[in-house]
Amino acid sequence: MSYQDFDDCQFMLALKQRDDLDPFKENKIAAFGMELCFSIDDPIATLLPAVTGGGGDAKIDLLFVSRDLGVIVVCQAYESSRFRKSALGNKGTDLGHAMSVLLATDEAKLPEGVAPHIKDARAAIREGTIRAVHVWYVHNCPESLQIQQDMELCVAGIKTMLDAYGDVSKNIALQFKEVGLETLDSFYRASSQSIAVTDLFEFGEPRKGFLMHDADWKTFITTVNGQWLADLYRKYESRGLYNPNVRGFMGANNKDSDKVINAGIQSSAKESPQDFFVFNNGITALVHDFELVDDALIKSVTGIGIVNGAQTTGSLGELDPREDLSKIEVGVRFIKCENKETVRSITRFNNSQNKVIQSDFRAHDTIQSRLRDEFRTLRIAEYDGGLRGHIFENKKNKIESHTAAQALTAWHGSPYDSYHNKMQIWEDDKH
Repeated sequence: MSYQDFDDCQFMLALKQRDDLDPFKENKIAAFGMELCFSIDDPIATLLPAVTGGGGDAKIDLLFVSRDLGVIVVCQAYESSRFRKSALGNKGTDLGHAMSVLLATDEAKLPEGVAPHIKDARAAIREGTIRAVHVWYVHNCPESLQIQQDMELCVAGIKTMLDAYGDVSKNIALQFKEVGLETLDSFYRASSQSIAVTDLFEFGEPRKGFLMHDADWKTFITTVNGQWLADLYRKYESRGLYNPNVRGFMGANNKDSDKVINAGIQSSAKESPQDFFVFNNGITALVHDFELVDDALIKSVTGIGIVNGAQTTGSLGELDPREDLSKIEVGVRFIKCENKETVRSITRFNNSQNKVIQSDFRAHDTIQSRLRDEFRTLRIAEYDGGLRGHIFENKKNKIESHTAAQALTAWHGSPYDSYHNKMQIWEDDKH
């Protein structure tokens, strides 16, 4: 994606809503990125102690050590007050110096501001609990090939320093990475908070409704026109409209048991459009923001991700475009919420009328998204990655996610878990 402004970035739009991260100050972007990447539930308690002590920080802004996750994350953070086409290059190369201090400087000579963090990191390495060391240059600019290449020049020398820790270092992966807007957006899209469609949607006429709110969320309850919903599906379904949902549109016909209901939705839309509102359960959608008039009218929403209502939206969107849907009204709840745990619960409980399995909640994570993309390039097989509603071009080439998970778990040395604990493969990060 080509970024022209901070508002082109989903991550930055979501960050605007995160006042709870203000204690991180200039490290707020890095903290939110780490929260999303490593699924950290309480960033204040978990990450604020990772912020180093200012002046004598050896070019390290955050040093996060997690024995539970098996990771060390070393961050140099940069936040530009105005949009720039690339970040400052020297801060990326500063991380080579930071890592040499982390791994090789005599403990008696460590800078005071970062000494406790470095000692903890070294202890974790020696204990053998670390599987990966991530070295990040985090910023709010588009990424630069030159910066990434400069950072990669540091890898060989730092790997030699890491090898000095003996056998425990053999299984540690070392990664130098520029984490700019592109990567931050990928973290956000893969998270349960993800709203991939970030456009502004204005209603021709403000729509009546009412506002409800709690400490963690605000919701405006109203109706939308059937044509508006169908157009939304046709334009944005392939661009992440269902990202916060545990499944996509399943299709509609009168033969398959999981598609008959959708065929009924289409029939009622054509035959009884005036009754559609009372026949249908409606839509629940996450949004970044909404514009209200006196808490009684909604003028627009910014960003949208359908949490519940994929079948309704898809059923209308898959009708013949010549079909008149202007007489249809659909109930909708637009929800603003940036609390990750609450968003996860909204997704889970809004989909409880259909059986939800644990792999549904992994369908959009970075691993499953990467695997789907990689299989797509192979052209010899298709992998759904836990994404229900995935349409296979050739069912003979289908690799089902649960079968793949069991096979891989057995291959990697856990045949007992593969057979007896197959759902734990999707529940437990270690699996």
